Amino acid sequence: MAITSSIDLAARIVRLNYAGEVSPQEWRAVMEAVCREPTFEPGFGILVDRRQVEAPTSECVREVLNIIETHRRTLAACPWAVVVGSNAAFFMGRKLEMLARHGAIRIKAFRDISTAERWLRDSRVAKAQES
Repeated sequence: MAITSSIDLAARIVRLNYAGEVSPQEWRAVMEAVCREPTFEPGFGILVDRRQVEAPTSECVREVLNIIETHRRTLAACPWAVVVGSNAAFFMGRKLEMLARHGAIRIKAFRDISTAERWLRDSRVAKAQES
């Protein structure tokens, strides 16, 4: 499988690690499995590690947003940090950020994984303070 997922309960982060290109169908299957995982809760941070793969296509970006929107109560309620390894991938990550704003989904692109993790923690704290 070109994508794996794990849940870090202590950090309240779902980690998605890419090892190759992933079809929208494979991505949907992984995300549906995450949603069914008993330890997963809406509001966990989602850390997408794409440092080892090329930039996704615009079609793939739109499909990912459609899948997140389909699971509005669970996935769209989460802050999403996408960590990339190239300029082209960062550009597509920024495009994803802009498109996600229209659906009120919090997604941010990063080049550094520790900065992304810190943003996820800070996003959850800010969200909790709003409640």
